[in-house]
This record gives sequence, C-alpha cells and structure tokens, in this order.
Amino acid sequence: MRRISAMAVVGLVWCLSGQSLRAAQNDVETLVRDLSAPQVTVREAAAEALGALGPASIEAVPALVGALHDKDPRVQHEALIALGRIGPAAGKATEALQAILENGPPALKLGAIHALGSIGAEAKASTETLLTIAKGDDQPLKIAAVLALVRIHPGKKDRMDEAVPVLTAALASKSKSIRDDAIAALGEIGPPAVAALTDIVQNPASDALVASRAASALGLIGGEAAPAVTALTAALGSKSDKLQEQAARALGAIGPASKPAVPALKGLLASKLPSVRANAADALGMLGKIGAPAVPELTKALADSDATVRREAAQALASIGPAAKSAVPALLKALHDDQGAVTVNAAEALGRIGPDAVPALIEALKDEKSRSLVVLILTNLGPDAKQATVALLGLLKDKNVEVRREALIALAQIGPSAEAAIPQLLAELKNEKSETRPGAAYALIKIGAKKEVVPILAKTIQDPNNKLLREVSAWGLITLEPGNADYVKMALPLMIDGLSHEWDLVRLESVTALSSLEAGAKLAVPELVKLLDNEKNPRIRSEALGTLGNIGPAATEALPSVLRSLADPAPLVRYSACYTLGKIGPKAKEAVPVLVSNLTSKDEFLGIVSAWALVYIDPKREGLAEAVVPLLIKLLEADDPQARLEAIKALVALGPQSKAAVPALKGLSKDKDEGVRKAAGAAVKKVGG
Repeated sequence: MRRISAMAVVGLVWCLSGQSLRAAQNDVETLVRDLSAPQVTVREAAAEALGALGPASIEAVPALVGALHDKDPRVQHEALIALGRIGPAAGKATEALQAILENGPPALKLGAIHALGSIGAEAKASTETLLTIAKGDDQPLKIAAVLALVRIHPGKKDRMDEAVPVLTAALASKSKSIRDDAIAALGEIGPPAVAALTDIVQNPASDALVASRAASALGLIGGEAAPAVTALTAALGSKSDKLQEQAARALGAIGPASKPAVPALKGLLASKLPSVRANAADALGMLGKIGAPAVPELTKALADSDATVRREAAQALASIGPAAKSAVPALLKALHDDQGAVTVNAAEALGRIGPDAVPALIEALKDEKSRSLVVLILTNLGPDAKQATVALLGLLKDKNVEVRREALIALAQIGPSAEAAIPQLLAELKNEKSETRPGAAYALIKIGAKKEVVPILAKTIQDPNNKLLREVSAWGLITLEPGNADYVKMALPLMIDGLSHEWDLVRLESVTALSSLEAGAKLAVPELVKLLDNEKNPRIRSEALGTLGNIGPAATEALPSVLRSLADPAPLVRYSACYTLGKIGPKAKEAVPVLVSNLTSKDEFLGIVSAWALVYIDPKREGLAEAVVPLLIKLLEADDPQARLEAIKALVALGPQSKAAVPALKGLSKDKDEGVRKAAGAAVKKVGG
C-alpha cells in the first residue's frame, strides 16, 4: 500500500503528550531507576508516570512487578494502575497479580483484578482464581472479577450466563464504582445480557434509577441490543427523566434497528427538561439519516434557550446530512450563536448537507461577521463547492489578508474543479509584492496546474525572503514531480522543517509529501517521531504514522512512539498505528500482545487492521491463521479496492493456512477492479484452492 489512505487508512481510514524517541526511551529508563529511589514520593510519581506512557512502558514491567512489593501502599497502588494501563503488553505480570489475589493484602486485590482484566487474553492463567472470587460474597471484588473474566475471555460467554443475575442485581448497589463495573461488564457480555436488562427496563415494578442503569448497559452493547428497542422506546414515556435520557442514549447507540423509536425521540424534543431534549437530539444524531423525519423539530431546537440542546440539535442535523437541507437558513443563523460549540456544529452541519447548501453559503459570504467561517465551510466541502469558485476569487481582493488566504485554501480544496481560477492564481504567485503568494502556489498545486506552476516553483523554492513560500514550493515539487531526484534533493530538508511549522495545514501537507517518498524519507524519522509525540491534531498524528509505515523497516527507531499510539484516544490514530507496525514488520514484535487483544475488539476495523498487521509481524505465531483469516475475509468486502488488495496479499502471505478464504477469493472473480480480479485469481492458486 503506497499511502496510508489505502488502508482507510486503508480507506477504512486530545493529544498523547510525549517527547522525542530518545527522550521517551530515557524517560522509561529514568523512571525505572526512580522506582528504587529512597523517597516514597519519587517512587510513587515514577509508577504513575510509567502508567501514563501506556504500552510504551513495556520494558518497565519487571520493575513495576517489583514495585508491587514496595513498603508503601501508595507505590503498590500506582504500580497496579500502571500495569493495567500497559495492558496486554504487561502479560508477564500475570503471575505476580495472581499472587496478590491469593495471598496479597485485601487493599490491593481490587487493583490486581482490574489490571488482569486490562491485560486481557494474556491473563488466562488467572481464570480459575477469578471465577472463585466471582462466586464469593465480597461484592466489589465479585463484580470486578466478572468484568475481568469478560475481558480475558471475550466472545466466550457460555461461562458468563450465571454472572448476569449477579451483575443486574449490582445495578442497585449504593456504590457508584460497583454500579459502573456492573454496567461495563454487562455491556461487554453483550447479547447474553440483553434479555435480563430488557426485563428490568420494561418491568413497571423496577426502580427507575436501576432501569436507567440497565438502559445504559444496553447502550454499551450497541447494535446487538436490538431486541430491546421496543422496551427502550416505551421507556421514553417514563416519568423518570433519568430513564428517558438513558433510554434515548441506548436507542442511539443501537443504531438503525431503532428506527421505530424516531417518532418518540422527536416528541422528547418538546420536553420541559433541557437534559431530556439534549439527549433526544443526541440520539437522533447517532441514528444519522434515519433521524431525518425529525429535521423540522431539530431545526426549531437550534433556537432553544439551552445551549446544550442547540449544540446537540446542530450536531444531529450534521449527522443527518443532505436530508437536512431545509435547515440551511436556521443553520446560517446559528453561525452567530454566542456559544462556540453551537457555531462549530452548525458549520459542520452546513458542510455535511453538501452542494445544496452552497448557494446559501455564497450569499452568506457578503456578511463580514461570518465570512471567514463560511469560507471554512466551503473549504471542507471541497469539490462540492465548485460553484463558489468565482465568489472565492472575488475574495482575493478582500481588505483582510486572512480572508484572502482562507479563500486560496478553499480554492485549493475544490481542486481540479477550480481550474477557471488558474490565470488569476498565476498572477498572484508572480506578484512579488503579494502577501499571499504561498497560498496561490498551494492552490495551483492542488488544482493540478503542473505545466504552469512547476517552472515557477523551481525558482521560488530558493526565495531567501519567504520561508513559507519555499516550504510550499518544496511540497509542490515533491507532489507534482516525485520522480525528479534533483527536485526531491532540494525539497526534502524543507519538508522536514515543515513538520514543526506552527500551521496545521503546513504540517499535514509536509507529512503527506514525505509519505509519497516511502523509504526515501528515512531522514525524516526523528522529526516524524517528535511530531507524533507532540501533535494535537489526530489527523496529523494519523498521517505521521502512515508516513512512518510507508518508510517501513527503516522507521524501527520510532517503535516506542508507535506503541504509545495504540492507546491513542482517536480511533483513526489507533488504526494507523496498527498499519505502521505491520509495515515495520517482525521488528515490531513488542506490539503482538496488544494486536492479539485487538482481534476481539468491538471495533471491528481495529480487529481487521490488527489481523493484517500480525500477518507481517509474527506470521508463525501458533493459531494465527485461525484467528486472522476470518477478519481478512471481511477486509475482502471493503469498498476501497486497495484495501481488498491488501487483504489478498496478507492471505497469500499466510499461504495454505488461508485455505478457508478460497470461496471469498473466488467471489472476487467479478470484482469491478481489474487489479483485484487478477490478484484474487492468483491467490486462489497460491493458497491451495
């Protein structure tokens, strides 16, 4: 796969703080030493800091195990938390955690159970002990043990049936931590818990608060809780606002199967309670296009007295997309809302509505107060904003230089469809007195004016007075002429400098350009690591990982940062981290426990991309084919032809072990992509079909 977009990342594709690779490595070494410091506060802080590093602290696991025997309970407690945060990569700590369960201080047992659950499948040796605890009388430990067992044995719920009554009873506990653990466990148990939870929700004798917690658990189960839709819909009419709110959330999480609930959810938008109105709007938003019948009510909610309701209404309209076009006038008014979150969501909604919103947006450009935001919306629309080209060109004479720059970026995102702008953009680029020459160059490059702009870029890349123009020129030469060695030689240092630029766009485009050079961008690895560790924008973090992946095994020194990214809060970044590890190959074996754990994740694509990565990192792992082939077969159904090709390649890499995929491979004989058809045909022969 040439670009990360091929894997979503492969089409299917706030900030983890950190430092450079060397600093991160030194951090772990220093913190491990600090675990033996004479001062309790130093040892406690070291354990806490190692936990914050997550999977990247794998080398500290033995030291953290040792810290479980520290004389101070605070250090022991932080060590337990750290092992849990390291997760599957802390599998070697299982024996020590097991010992705590059997003979350790009572105060540490709960933490040990949570750590074992976080370690997951690598902690199977503790199954019997956890089962014993789950049958005991200590409710906090019992609930935690059940949750840990669910995480250690995902997908194997046959032993969990007897736990469901225990967990549902715990929903009435006075302890919030017990209730939270019970809800989480029921959510992870999934389908086997749906019937019992549904009974609680629909039983008139149920306590409303307990019923609301049951609804919350159903929401965690998501789509597999579809049998509960009728009960949850009825609960929307409850006199309890808490039950109404949780039922609404659960219906939204269940997704398309909740379509029958739309009229009731729409009705809740008229509730007297802002929290109920907000949750109803949120649920309708989670249902996406299915929530379209509620567009009039959601449009009205944009003027609600409560800011949270307005925000959720705007977000719901964004999720509904083109079917919400009747809301365009109200959304334009919402751009002036005094709450920033409402304004942002309204802008997103206008962008999601698409071409139908463009005429109104062009008209809105006349309003100086919202002009910049409207230009940003048109920018996000990209080619769909083609009809705004002339209006955007008119803004190149705006008195505000920032508006001029934003208009150029919008033209750039419209791309080739804005070819009518080329003459005026060339004039802007050639005007040495213009403040927006870099923007004009950027737009010309994105529009694809290769013939006209490359000769100019070859000169402007050497402009001593305009660093940004040099950077844009470098990016343009690599983008338009990646095979020209002379251009690449001139451009590479500037692209590396661009990785630390203050503007998001420059960093993003620099990463993208370097990605196209593949192994030729090896010199950029240290700066890419710094970018990955310090970048706040998840999209840029994802692209940085993709570039490291395209550099391949030569990017091995970035492994600690990539491992940390496996725990990134942004799903796209986690997917990209898996991709990068797969491209680095066998040298990324430290990631295997986490990737194996991902195979049973509720996030199906995370499981798929982890399966793909494991094929290239640890192809001889016992039982690998049995675990990954079903997931790779699912990848064969991806919309992106490059993703299908990658699935085929991975199956071929497994050889005869992929024989179960032969029917699916044969099914690709009629694929619309010729490359996929040929690759699938060859694969059938190679895997023994």
